[in-house]
Amino acid sequence: MLIDLFYSGLLRAIPEAISIFPRVFLQAIALIGLFSTFLIFYDFQKLSRKNDYILGIFFGVSCLILLLLMTGGLKVPIETLILTDFIFLAGFLGGWRNAIIVGCFAFGGRLLLGGITHWSFPFFNIFSIVLSSSLLHYYYQKYNKDYLNIKSGAILVLWRFFIIEFPLVIIFFISPNERDLIINLMARRFIGSFSFSVLILFAVIFLLQREKERGRQLYFDVLSGLPNRRALQKDIEENYRQDQQIHRSLLLIDICNLRDLVQELGYKWADMFINNMSQKLLQLTKEDWLAIYKTQVYCFSDRSFVLILQNIRIEKVEEKGIALQIYNILSTNEHSHNKMIKPCLSIGGFEVAPENIKNPMRFLRTLAFAERFSDGSIRYFESNVMHQIHKEKKIRYYIEQWIEEKRMPLWLQPKVSLTDSSCVGAESLLRAWQPNNTSRYFSPPEIFKIAETHRMLHELEWTSVETIVSYLESMPSELHHIPLSLNLSPSTFSNANFGQRICNLLSEKQIDSNRLVVEVIETSKLSFSDNIVQENFNCLIKNGIKLSLDDFGTGYASISLLSQLPFSELKLDYSLVSNIYEERSYSAIVMSVQGAKLYNATIVAEGIETIEQQQMLAELGVEKGQGFLFAKAISLEDFILYAKDKK
Repeated sequence: MLIDLFYSGLLRAIPEAISIFPRVFLQAIALIGLFSTFLIFYDFQKLSRKNDYILGIFFGVSCLILLLLMTGGLKVPIETLILTDFIFLAGFLGGWRNAIIVGCFAFGGRLLLGGITHWSFPFFNIFSIVLSSSLLHYYYQKYNKDYLNIKSGAILVLWRFFIIEFPLVIIFFISPNERDLIINLMARRFIGSFSFSVLILFAVIFLLQREKERGRQLYFDVLSGLPNRRALQKDIEENYRQDQQIHRSLLLIDICNLRDLVQELGYKWADMFINNMSQKLLQLTKEDWLAIYKTQVYCFSDRSFVLILQNIRIEKVEEKGIALQIYNILSTNEHSHNKMIKPCLSIGGFEVAPENIKNPMRFLRTLAFAERFSDGSIRYFESNVMHQIHKEKKIRYYIEQWIEEKRMPLWLQPKVSLTDSSCVGAESLLRAWQPNNTSRYFSPPEIFKIAETHRMLHELEWTSVETIVSYLESMPSELHHIPLSLNLSPSTFSNANFGQRICNLLSEKQIDSNRLVVEVIETSKLSFSDNIVQENFNCLIKNGIKLSLDDFGTGYASISLLSQLPFSELKLDYSLVSNIYEERSYSAIVMSVQGAKLYNATIVAEGIETIEQQQMLAELGVEKGQGFLFAKAISLEDFILYAKDKK
């Protein structure tokens, strides 16, 4: 009986339903268009967050406006088939809060345009949609179900149909006198649900799938397929911030020489290498010794990766040798067929401290800056990594500034005669004072290390040449007999025509070449098999520039160099001078003095601090010295005054 009644009602409702198709179709298109517009300006992943009512307000206002447009603002009988879809989508996507907001707008519009007559049925209808859509939202959120697929779309359509018909079924049984009307409404909703609600739901799913894919592209690296830096920042901001009590360690794995590899082997090889590296890291995270830390891997940049280890401090990572183990595994993989150039890996260890979680953007900038200092080793950064990295950043800024201005803060430490304490020369030393601290300066080896890391060492050392030449130019004529010495690293002598550039600069400034002394440091790294190195030294010697051998007497390399280059000055290392009272050091100094005489060179003792040391060295035949006993490194102006006073 009921089936026949429903069937006859369906037949009667078809013509009327078809007659309103254009109007309902426009509502459906409007809803889809509004939702598409909403996604342009709002991240759909935020829809289910608590205290987020944007979707409810947007859909509620849109629902009311659309209702007014469809009725012309007149109090006439209204059809709200599609308007209930606003409520359903708001509840399903945004939860009960958003569903209630849209429901209030829809019910308010119904009262405004339809009057208070028969208000109970619209209220019950809207209430059932709010409740059922909110329950569906809760189910998908709690069990983390994926609703962006065809199967879920079909379930949504069936659920939507059930929601539409359920209020009418209830009214059908409690209002026997209005069954013909109820059957007619059920038939019309049946037709509408399977036509326009299907269209709306699958269109919305398609839009969300597209938005999800776009979001995935934002948070994943295309080449490696790993979560990218943006994903790392998001995890720090959202997931790690929720539980700051968990200790986390971060390992930054960098391919230091990727640029050189690309130039040698091409971009295609580099793409394959990065992909292989990412797959290898993913496999490592599944091994027991990393899996216990719930290790996550990210692609940090085009040449580096990040591993996040949970429930372990960076000190334990170092103690267990985890970074070393990863380094060895990755280094043994031969990705390069070129035996002359191989991937150079560097690993930096960091503590993901609470202050880093509070300011993730700054922490990631710190990692990016640390990446530039990778040198093919394993390095653990202290808890004050921010201070450490920003210190290096400040030094790099100074280096760039010095190069641009062609002048650097070189101070001069006087060299004196050990017999009469007169000033006979000076060694230039870098003194870059730390900001807001005039008593401490940045370590010169640290400065030159940073310059080398950023490929600015040669420019920096040329700036030191320009600076010392300007000092020679500024010296009064009465002090022209006092030479100034300049420290240069072995790599600088590998630059073609470097020696000639120095000679040309001296000639341009009309400065006698014998007023400049080039002090060769780290002599063990010099390679005289390199023709360029030989040519540079020959050029300096030919033009009368004196050579000084640093740390003489502390290694075999210095003795070998004496037979290859005519050094005019040999410097005794501080370690020998400070231990002159010991027999072995005393004997080494004696041998050094004898060797210097054989090669017609002058001995200069470094680090003289007591009068007793000065007297003993003078008795052994050492002619010159420098150290705190005479003077610390001083500015050019103070040195000029000192030299005039110590004539």
